[in-house]
Amino acid sequence: MTGRGLMATKRIQSGTPIISVDARFLITINTVSAYFKEYSSIDTRCLNEQAALALFLAVQRMKREEEGGNGFWNAYLDMIPKDFDTVAANLPLELQQLLPWQVRDMISKQISTFEKDFAAVMELLAGATNNGGRISLEKEDYRWAWLSFPRKSRWPQFLDLLNHSLTARIQANFNSKNNAFEIIALEDVESHDNAFLLVEYGFVVSNARKESSDDSGGDRWWVHNPYDHILVDREVAALVLPGEKKGFRARVIGELEGAGFYGDYTLHIHQDSYRLMNALRLYACASSQDDFEVLLSRWRMVVNGQIDMISSENEKAAQVLLHDICQKLLEESKHSVHLLSLFSQQYGMKC
Repeated sequence: MTGRGLMATKRIQSGTPIISVDARFLITINTVSAYFKEYSSIDTRCLNEQAALALFLAVQRMKREEEGGNGFWNAYLDMIPKDFDTVAANLPLELQQLLPWQVRDMISKQISTFEKDFAAVMELLAGATNNGGRISLEKEDYRWAWLSFPRKSRWPQFLDLLNHSLTARIQANFNSKNNAFEIIALEDVESHDNAFLLVEYGFVVSNARKESSDDSGGDRWWVHNPYDHILVDREVAALVLPGEKKGFRARVIGELEGAGFYGDYTLHIHQDSYRLMNALRLYACASSQDDFEVLLSRWRMVVNGQIDMISSENEKAAQVLLHDICQKLLEESKHSVHLLSLFSQQYGMKC
């Protein structure tokens, strides 16, 4: 990364504009369209926004390398990291395999999206000329530019240095009245978990916290991002249900889908997952399938907030299923940490 960062030198009151960037200095889809008008056969409207912005940025970088000088966008280019080697998709495959499966799934989707965007750009550039010249775009140059725009438009890249404190609360929007992109201090703003940050930006954030003393009398410290969560859809689908009969799981899935409770099951550090626990309560009915219709009726009452639980036995069974999921995740994590330790020793890395 660039090694740069931005910080406040005094307390900023809520509602205070922190930064305002005039529209002239923003790379937008209009900037891209205007630039490529001089090229024949290039109509960037056929590209999605991220693909088009990345094409413009890659061309500006190549133009600078070829011509040097004081190009209008050179200062902008200087603010962007020279590489994105810490982004999850660019990590060595050996390390990627040690990441949680939800991160690996995000990597796979990101790579797929990039490949589609790159193919669309190359098709657009085929045959396009400017005064007899052609744009020769290397895949790695485009990848760098594409990663510079993680799902954002009208967003000066250096502003990413502002918003990754765990307690940062801002609003970032284009103000059409002032014709500028503005960042304003607020109380509430969307925050991201480390899986998203690693895939999109190539880093994670953490907050050191002290737990109760360990057996030796010393303090135990651990780090976390309070917005972290673990997606456990895979573990729920693989649950072993004591007493399960043929057709039961399909019936449960149908009921969960009908009630809007199928999938998107997460574990959070500070709270129980309402979706997950309600799903596990229904799966836990496997041990009492002869009374399933009665239990299902009570489950619907739980979901509707009419009663607190199906039964004490069902609640205990759901907790056992939750324990099984957590135990499996813990074992996988320990194995990955062990492999990471071996990897770091082999390559002389610190972790």
